[in-house]
Amino acid sequence: MAVNPLIQALNDSDDYVKVSAEFALQDIGNQVAVNLFVDALSDPDSKVRRSAAQILRNIGNNISSEVTVKALIQALSDSDHWVRQLAAEALDKIDNEAAVNPLIQALSNSDAWVRRYAASTLGNIGSKKAVNPLIQALNDSHSYVRTSVASALGRIGSEKAVNPLIKALNDSDGSVTSNARSALINIGNEVVVNALIEALSNSDGSVRWSAAATLGNIGSEKAVNPLIQTLSDSDGSVRWSAARALGNIGNQRVINPLIEALSDSYGSVRWSAAIALGRIGSEKAVNPLIEALRDSDSSVRRNAAEALGNIASEKAVNLLIKALHDSQIVAAEGLSNIGNEVTVNPFMDSRNDPESNVIRFVAEALGKIGNEVAVKALIDALSALSDSDRDVASFVAEALGKVDNEVAVKSLIDALTHSDRYVRKNAARALGKIERLEILEQIIKNTDIDIYDQDILILARKLAIRYSRGNLSYIPVYPDRIRYFRHFRIKWFIKGLFQS
Repeated sequence: MAVNPLIQALNDSDDYVKVSAEFALQDIGNQVAVNLFVDALSDPDSKVRRSAAQILRNIGNNISSEVTVKALIQALSDSDHWVRQLAAEALDKIDNEAAVNPLIQALSNSDAWVRRYAASTLGNIGSKKAVNPLIQALNDSHSYVRTSVASALGRIGSEKAVNPLIKALNDSDGSVTSNARSALINIGNEVVVNALIEALSNSDGSVRWSAAATLGNIGSEKAVNPLIQTLSDSDGSVRWSAARALGNIGNQRVINPLIEALSDSYGSVRWSAAIALGRIGSEKAVNPLIEALRDSDSSVRRNAAEALGNIASEKAVNLLIKALHDSQIVAAEGLSNIGNEVTVNPFMDSRNDPESNVIRFVAEALGKIGNEVAVKALIDALSALSDSDRDVASFVAEALGKVDNEVAVKSLIDALTHSDRYVRKNAARALGKIERLEILEQIIKNTDIDIYDQDILILARKLAIRYSRGNLSYIPVYPDRIRYFRHFRIKWFIKGLFQS
């Protein structure tokens, strides 16, 4: 048989021979060969052990022998890091019942690394037979073993694991509690919901917090009333978790309790309630959220502004304009969400605000609104700017570039004649982002535009390349625009692009 010589070749001094032997052995892959690979896992040469572990990993789920599984489990304690890693990867690919018994035994191994991978592989296999041993392993002394166990129980999905996983919500390690929550969400049936509702009354605040968060992720309507009651919990972090959970569920019954939560003494509860009300989107929440724009906590004000934008109530426009000084990005986002004529006039009033960031967000929001009134407001702003308003001009030009309609394009082209180079530069940059092939023709035909201006020339070259890719016959190059002989090469460059 050729297998033994190939096994010996794994120890050859020539790397090419070793690699060739690995591929050949992998191709053979029968049980006789597998048994020899198992024997090779005990070879004194670590390179041979690595090769054997790698081949077994590549064979993967074709491994069906308990002896092989036990050997791989034993290899998890190998002195060589790569052997341990490859053995772990090999076990990770096994998902047949033959591996269950030795893996269950490995949950009691003295090596925590072995216990961890045994739990992970049992989760992959998904055998109900592993549930009780895994539940016991939730008490392992090593947190990374418990983390792996919690995840495995979630993948198996047995209802027997629900109460032990809820108990694990009180684990001292955050990774364990996180995986326990994920496991409960994965199981996600009525048994889980009932157990989590009961856990909302647990004496431990961290358990109540996790129970509320998990119920919010599951999204069961059955949890609404218990979570509303939890908004009165003595622990502020638990109330915060309950407010978030209610926002995720989104039932209309939660609106009044969440409005009340906007007055909670705990800042995170108030801003969590604001987010939740914004998600639900009820007009009933508008006035309380407007009041929350005056909250002493900036996070509450910011989330209230965002929520009002999500609800898109015209009542909030003037106050959101004021909020631009405080929560600039979200206030502008909120105003652009409202996005109608009612929004534009207050925007225009604020364009003269001394704070450049306010003007920036005003311009961005008008660009997002993008309707005829908003575009006109931007164009009027661009026309009225003086040379000293370069920052404002750049914000307006960028906003018009995002609108991309004929009126906006014309205004940007006109801005290419502005006396301030900074304004011309931003207008050119905005035009470069617009997919309109006629822009180059308009630039060249407009005798007021200096096509040889550094920034405008860059735009012209970019658009010329875009034209050439369109295979158009029209060549918008005009000899009367070539003022100096040294610029002929530019004309030839553009003309050549069109003719190529």
